[in-house]
Amino acid sequence: MMIVESDSDTALFIIVSLLAAILSVGMVAILKVTERNVLITEIKLNKTIGLLNKIKIKYINVSNTLDYEYSKFGVKSAYELEKKFNLYKEMKEEQNRMLDMTSSLNSAESDLEDILRKLGVYDTHVWFGRVKALINPKEMVEVRHELNTRRYKLRQQIEYNEKRIEEAKSNIKNATLSNPEHSDGAMRVIEMYEKRHSRVAK
Repeated sequence: MMIVESDSDTALFIIVSLLAAILSVGMVAILKVTERNVLITEIKLNKTIGLLNKIKIKYINVSNTLDYEYSKFGVKSAYELEKKFNLYKEMKEEQNRMLDMTSSLNSAESDLEDILRKLGVYDTHVWFGRVKALINPKEMVEVRHELNTRRYKLRQQIEYNEKRIEEAKSNIKNATLSNPEHSDGAMRVIEMYEKRHSRVAK
């Protein structure tokens, strides 16, 4: 103020000084607010980093578990696992259907066996594979043809066996006539065979 000679210069100096003081106070206030914001931001950043680290750990754990499950079930993706699971469900449903059908079939076979037994059929099991023939005349013709063929073959086999038996008897008789000392033993063998054969035939 001593250097300044006029009042107007003094007033200007005071105004400039006041403005400088106000500016300084404003700058200090802005600095304090900025400092506080920096501190809050650092706290938030530290929390975020902590959460990020937790998420990374969880991600690694989940990823390892998922890799283990994939290798356990032999798949490469959740889509493939879902496909396999759907196939498994279909297979289980099919298995249950098969069990139900088997149970129904066993019950139907039991009923059929009772009906055939009441009708006087001796071998009821033969008809389990030929149920259609019981209701379809064309199928019955096929069954009749098959049974006739089997009967013919059995008859041929029986005739062949009877011829062989007769030949064997004739050979034994000729042998006993040639060797009379063994005739009693040979006749006993023939009689034992005939008794056993007649029991089997009955």
